[in-house]
Amino acid sequence: MYFKYFYDRFYNYKVRNMNILYTNNELCQHCYACVRACPVNAISFQDDKVTISKNDCILCGNCARVCTQGAKIFYNDIPVVQKWINQGQEVVAVVAPSFAASFHNNPKQFIGSLRELGFSHVFETAFGAEICAHEYQKLLASSNNPIIATPCPSLVLLVEKHFPQLINCLAPIKSPMMITGEVAKELHPNCKTVFIGPCIAKKAESVNEQAGSGIDAVVTFKQINKWLYDRQINLEKISESNWDTPGANVARLFPVASGLLKTLDLHQDTASLDVIEANGTIKCKSILRSIISGLLTPKIVDLLCCDGCINGLEMDSEDLCFVKHKNVINYFSKSKLPGDYKYPADYSKLAPNIDTRRSFVNKQRINKLYTRKEIWSVLNQIGKYQEKDLVNCGACGYESCWKKAISVLQGKADPGMCLPYLLAKQKESFKQMSALLLLSRRLEDQAVTDSLTGLYNLRAYQKEIDQRIELSKETNKTFALYIIDIDFFKQFNDLYGHQAGDKVIITVANILKDVFKDGFVARYGGEEFVVIQPNVSPIEALDLGRVLSTNIKDNKYNTFKDKSEITLTVSVGIACFPVNATNKYDLLKLADYSMYKAKKQQDNVVLYSSVLDEISPQSYKVDEKDIGTIKTLNIVINAKDQYTYKHSERVVYYAEALARKLTLSQEDIKYLKYGAFLHDIGKIKVDMSILQKPGRLSKEEYEIIMQHPAIGADMIKEIPHLHQAMPVIMYHHERYDGRGYPFGLQGNNIHILGRIAAIADSFDAMTTNRPYKKALNYDQAANELINNSGTQFDPELVKCFLSCVKSITEV
Repeated sequence: MYFKYFYDRFYNYKVRNMNILYTNNELCQHCYACVRACPVNAISFQDDKVTISKNDCILCGNCARVCTQGAKIFYNDIPVVQKWINQGQEVVAVVAPSFAASFHNNPKQFIGSLRELGFSHVFETAFGAEICAHEYQKLLASSNNPIIATPCPSLVLLVEKHFPQLINCLAPIKSPMMITGEVAKELHPNCKTVFIGPCIAKKAESVNEQAGSGIDAVVTFKQINKWLYDRQINLEKISESNWDTPGANVARLFPVASGLLKTLDLHQDTASLDVIEANGTIKCKSILRSIISGLLTPKIVDLLCCDGCINGLEMDSEDLCFVKHKNVINYFSKSKLPGDYKYPADYSKLAPNIDTRRSFVNKQRINKLYTRKEIWSVLNQIGKYQEKDLVNCGACGYESCWKKAISVLQGKADPGMCLPYLLAKQKESFKQMSALLLLSRRLEDQAVTDSLTGLYNLRAYQKEIDQRIELSKETNKTFALYIIDIDFFKQFNDLYGHQAGDKVIITVANILKDVFKDGFVARYGGEEFVVIQPNVSPIEALDLGRVLSTNIKDNKYNTFKDKSEITLTVSVGIACFPVNATNKYDLLKLADYSMYKAKKQQDNVVLYSSVLDEISPQSYKVDEKDIGTIKTLNIVINAKDQYTYKHSERVVYYAEALARKLTLSQEDIKYLKYGAFLHDIGKIKVDMSILQKPGRLSKEEYEIIMQHPAIGADMIKEIPHLHQAMPVIMYHHERYDGRGYPFGLQGNNIHILGRIAAIADSFDAMTTNRPYKKALNYDQAANELINNSGTQFDPELVKCFLSCVKSITEV
């Protein structure tokens, strides 16, 4: 018992100090709709947070009505009511008479559904309204002052907080809710009472000591309907039930407009204005001001902040107002008690000790008075400097700019909550943004444009090649990459000067734009250009390259010396995606390699081709059988591992470059290229899971890998035409210090072709992304070669290799 007593005291204290209505700022979109809708300016907007002032709010719910984001949250008593029921306490439901507007199809089944939820008794608030009406009749007979009816809790809060001059006019009579609750507690002393209705302000009334102590919790119609839904209670399947109160009569009309007056059998007199009724906070405020000023001196005023309780915020009905009004009238007509009475004598006998009196408190907040200078200082912040600037549009939610400025000084509003100011600021911001956008575009153009030629630059190329590869993969269309270099440009610059050189670069750039009208043309650096030409086959790409070469060769270039003119040529390398390569790095390497080949062979335009295509019977006096055999093995390698195939091609380029630097014979170079291309042929018999393993190999796996040179050599020895290529395949993993495999040969005992292949193979492996290791750049790879000279590699060959390979890798 003691625990229960202290729990109830704690609960009541908690409820009195809670926020009945508050804003979830995570959902709020800062549209100011709630600020505009609030009739008492109780909503503050500062630092991007919306708060509802308990000192000013009258809980009319207007802010929640206009909030489309569901950011206004109400206190929910359902959990505590469920706890009472689960603990076996006696819980009485006190149902507002407006229930007939929400549950008009089956009112008696609604009573039954409440019993199904666990309520011990179900009381009709209209019963308390009959008692309340009787008290109003007595008050009208004895009072000489205007009487403001007090069943509406929002209206009571409006007077207490904003029109305290009229507190003495408030009828000192408890509301029907509170009277019915106190009757329930007299009949069931240990019960908990729960009011069920459409009004969130009833929660504030239930914890207001001046209003009474008859209600312990308040649940709205929407909340009770959700509870029924969660319990899967279908009203149509519930047995009908009756009220536990003796009934009511005309007081069942309380929830409709002028319902109290109808119960009192009073009618609004437009001639004398002795009886006045009004709905809505705007009308209520207007009438209260008129009473204060003396313009109105009525006997009784029936004011409801909603358009009748049937339009309360938590009414669970989508029906129009007149339909809900009609539903209440129909329920009253069908359940009307016989006879013509307002307050039968037996009601007083049912609860003789009920005290219907209540009191009121002045809750008006004392606000600081501000000087005109202080107010104008706020207005100046939003561009208002004189009276004509005060447009009083109301978009901020305040009646005037002046009142809004006062709210800013009170800490309730933000200066920027002004639509004309925001529009003017937006217009100015738009001008600034337009200027910034224009500047940004200029800077962006400069960032991706070569200042001399007006072409795209290297940065733009890097972005374009990525986009072009993605598009090619999506559309399955090819494109060609061109690397163009002006021949002997350094000599031209040295001979004729940089002014003439710049003129040549500009002229070549214009010819490129003319030839590649649909392509992406960029200056790669110095005298080098790059072109991406979409939707062309390799043959079409070669034809375009030859057109470019011819156009440049046919043009005359001014030397600025004696008005003389000369001709120039360019070297053009071409590689196609995805025909020749499937990533941008290999594509650029192959195009660059083709360009250097064009320079070396003095053939101005070269389309990349496989090394096998380069080895023709005429150029190397090779037997057709050799070519056929190698191409067959090429197909096998490619089918096994695309990476191994591309790696082998690159090893051929590096090995050939070193061989030519060493001036080896054409015969040695031929078999070096054969062997370099087939150096990893033995990996055909290695499992793919080992070849592509991303982590470190186990000892057993490494031993398997070490067998591939010998396996490859065994395969090749069966082909007589390739015997002279076997040293490359057999020895490319031997080390100069004798710690290599498969034979552990040392120094010059390793065939020179094997030593060359070892350097070429390792360099490409270091400069290419592998499943288990990220690629090194040229400088890093060169350092690795130098650091391992004399141990892994022949030191003299390393020096020669680095002197010739840099030009190939500078991509």
